[in-house]
Amino acid sequence: MDNQPLPLLDTIDMEILMHRDAHFGKNFDVMIDYYAKDGVGAMHDFDLSRIRNLKEIETQERVDLAEALLPEAAKEEVQKCLELYRDLEALFDKDPKPKVPCLIADLILSEEEMPQKEIDALAENPDKVVAPLLDLLHSKDFTSPISPGYGHAPYRAALCFHVLQSESSIAPLFEALGHSDFATDEALFKALRHQGEEAKTFLLKRLKHKPYCKESDNAASSLAAFGDDATVAQAALTLLEDPEVQQRSTLAPTLVFLTAPLEEAKDQERLIALLNNKDLNNELVFEINSIKKVWNK
Repeated sequence: MDNQPLPLLDTIDMEILMHRDAHFGKNFDVMIDYYAKDGVGAMHDFDLSRIRNLKEIETQERVDLAEALLPEAAKEEVQKCLELYRDLEALFDKDPKPKVPCLIADLILSEEEMPQKEIDALAENPDKVVAPLLDLLHSKDFTSPISPGYGHAPYRAALCFHVLQSESSIAPLFEALGHSDFATDEALFKALRHQGEEAKTFLLKRLKHKPYCKESDNAASSLAAFGDDATVAQAALTLLEDPEVQQRSTLAPTLVFLTAPLEEAKDQERLIALLNNKDLNNELVFEINSIKKVWNK
């Protein structure tokens, strides 16, 4: 087959090769073993049989497929990952070891689905870890699957704030919403809830701020994590009476959900009265009627 052209690879194949070179020392056998054990960094889009196929092709062709076929931009991304790995590992070779940077590195490099030991270790140093954890949460260096931690680092940083309380973290936690995946946003909602009354006050202020925008949506979703809260419910009801809010399909349904704790008949009637608005969109009508049924029970 030496005179035959190399097979064309699709996008997933390219990503498999990048993943191999970034995390498994360019060794298909190590990668296959890791995927067979469903390691925490395994990509669900990668089929184990396809990884084995690529190994066979590489063996038959007697060529490094990544070196031969990956574009330069992909090779540079892999190289950046390897450099980050070296930087993290170098921390543990320093004498004395820098305690907090090593704890952050442990969090990033953990192979546990839930790195509880690493989170607990960071929580023992609350005055020193908040700033570096926020830096990690906002860093673009650790968001890709082709990076140390397989792209889980922002999520793990958010998890730490489920046990860390710091007023200075509220705004950065909020600002991180929408910049990663769904799981990270869910972790951020819980992290904000853990910050208590200060976070609720901050979020209510953001919720009411005009012009209504993506931040308003994020504030409403964050407040939903606070559970049944009378103050939040009253604020949501007042906002829903604003025609501008009613037209914002990404905000209004969440606000209706937040009104569920309302107990006073006069407050419930204010929400139900919105159904008289013929311009109300069908989704909002449905949501209000759903809350109405809950109250009737």
